[in-house]
Amino acid sequence: NQASDLNYMGIFSAEMGNYSKALEYFKRARDLFLKESRQGMAAVCMGNLAGVYIKLGNETKAIPLIEKSIQLFKELKTGWQKSKATYIGLMGDIFFNAGELNKASNYYNQAVDIYKQLKTEEHQVSYFLSKLGDVRRDLGDYSLASDYYNQALNINENARIFKEITKTTNLINIGYLC
Repeated sequence: NQASDLNYMGIFSAEMGNYSKALEYFKRARDLFLKESRQGMAAVCMGNLAGVYIKLGNETKAIPLIEKSIQLFKELKTGWQKSKATYIGLMGDIFFNAGELNKASNYYNQAVDIYKQLKTEEHQVSYFLSKLGDVRRDLGDYSLASDYYNQALNINENARIFKEITKTTNLINIGYLC
């Protein structure tokens, strides 16, 4: 399908650092997916567009694309929860990097809730709990930060998919608080 091919060309162009071409491919793919009433894939293309804008340092263009993407995923209701959680987490990262910690916390909490419902994404739950720990640490709430880091560490130790890097990060974060 042409829309899928354009999306893949956008991914390839972005990976090669040709961001202007990637934007062109993603926009064309998004438009075709919308024309074909394939909202889920259109939402993915919007997320891909946002990713390129973030790489270019233009979060102002990325935010509305991610918001629209999340909205489309919510309208679809089923089958796209993981993608929705990914983009919600990305919004958290944008706000965290901008120093808007309460907004970041809100998005990270939403991502945690969705990933918990999926039951197969323990490593993502752990990752976003760790991000919530980062928010609390930056807000000076070291006790709650430590709680989040420990929750993340416990998930890693009990998860079916063990992520050594996340475990190491959580141990470093706990050590940072001591």
